[in-house]
Amino acid sequence: MRYLKLLNEKILFSQMTPLLRLGFRRPLEAHDLPALPKHLSSREVVVKEQNIDWSTGSSFLKTLLASSKRYWLPQLGFYGLFALMNLLGPVTIHAFVERLQGGFLTPESLLETLLLAFAIGAVGLIGGLSLQHYFRAHLARHQIVTNVINKKIFTHALHLRKEARDRTPMGDIVNHMSSDTDAVAEVGNAIADAAADAKPSRYFADRNVPERAPPAPHDVRYGEASWSCRSRATAASV
Repeated sequence: MRYLKLLNEKILFSQMTPLLRLGFRRPLEAHDLPALPKHLSSREVVVKEQNIDWSTGSSFLKTLLASSKRYWLPQLGFYGLFALMNLLGPVTIHAFVERLQGGFLTPESLLETLLLAFAIGAVGLIGGLSLQHYFRAHLARHQIVTNVINKKIFTHALHLRKEARDRTPMGDIVNHMSSDTDAVAEVGNAIADAAADAKPSRYFADRNVPERAPPAPHDVRYGEASWSCRSRATAASV
């Protein structure tokens, strides 16, 4: 039973159910929120700074991705699973409709129809769960990368001399620890965005959409085209 509960929490996020029920009854406050996971705390050393090359921008990104791959690789894996389920959905629905059109002449055909119906539900369930786990992994990786960069900026600022601190506006430091850090933390998400733009289901969907010719001017009864036709007819009669 304990392993079933742990599996339910890891896959279905059931540990958030009491918080959702509480939020349904009254507005949530800060003390209602669960404790932050240990690996997301800024006090924990999840990615070692000495493994990151801070000399140039390209080397920084390469070493940062290499040091944090245990957090962004599962993110891409979940997105790949979601893309696969997104592709299998139309395939299973097409097979299910073809099976229905063939009729239930034998017990095997009825069993095949039931299995296809179960496959449609399983594909939708797995796709939805994989997308939710993708967002969870994305938020966790974003927080870890933000912690590493902000800690580096803050500790470096503490070692600056007074003259150097006077030459650096406070607004620049705040920007480095907010918007610039967020931009670097979003780099891992660019791969998933590129995969979303090139996923196979969109390719097959675009190929299966028939081309439609634009309507002829005399077929348009409403809108600007019909108004212009009536205006020309009126002008010709005058």
